Amino acid sequence: MRQLIFIVWLCLLANIGNCQVAAIQILGNTGSFFECVDNPVAIAVENCRSRSVKVSIDSGSITRCKGRKNINYLVHPAHEGYAVITVKKKKKTIATKRFKVNPFPFTIELNGKTGGDMDQSSFVVQTHLSASIGLDIQGNFPILSYSVIINRKNEAIFKRIISDGRNGRFDSVTQEYFYTLENNDSVFFRDFIIKGCDGTNRSTDQFLAFKITGAVKHEKPIHTPGEEYEIIDPVTGERVIKRY
Repeated sequence: MRQLIFIVWLCLLANIGNCQVAAIQILGNTGSFFECVDNPVAIAVENCRSRSVKVSIDSGSITRCKGRKNINYLVHPAHEGYAVITVKKKKKTIATKRFKVNPFPFTIELNGKTGGDMDQSSFVVQTHLSASIGLDIQGNFPILSYSVIINRKNEAIFKRIISDGRNGRFDSVTQEYFYTLENNDSVFFRDFIIKGCDGTNRSTDQFLAFKITGAVKHEKPIHTPGEEYEIIDPVTGERVIKRY
């Protein structure tokens, strides 16, 4: 009996000594991570229990999952660039793998659309643009600034930069111009600056273009006499202060 126990003990030692990582795989076949969100990862080890290994990452965090089929870790990178996953058995490194970390894939929308035809009646009731990441993950990502351009017959009749931390909301000047939109007018939104999940400001080259249809006359919103507003002169490009 003692001889049998001794043989089993030697076999266990041999298996531990041959402990190795069979695969480190990002689920979803993306081949890379996205920054600031949880990325599911499967790490398969051979000749030792997965619980006996220690897994770490040099950027962000990695957390062991419980009760999730085919997923045993969630990787949460801190920022874009690269991240290295290291797997250790006791103090011995048995595997390392370097992954690319992609920037946040922002999607900016107006009433759930990124462009196309929009009825003027629908346009004038819109109050703001919204930014998401397009991965079915909820989050609040402030739009710090952007430009609005309205073209009529291929000429710009309105240009304006909206900023001052309005988080994508339209100011009163822009909304008033929405009431004057005519059929076939084009409304463009561009030059977006968004606060990323890591707190840094990010620019995006996304460009929203809408064509106005079904235009009718609407009553303009009421403003206080003497109220100041700012507009960018479409000819000179300079900021001009005006009053109602």
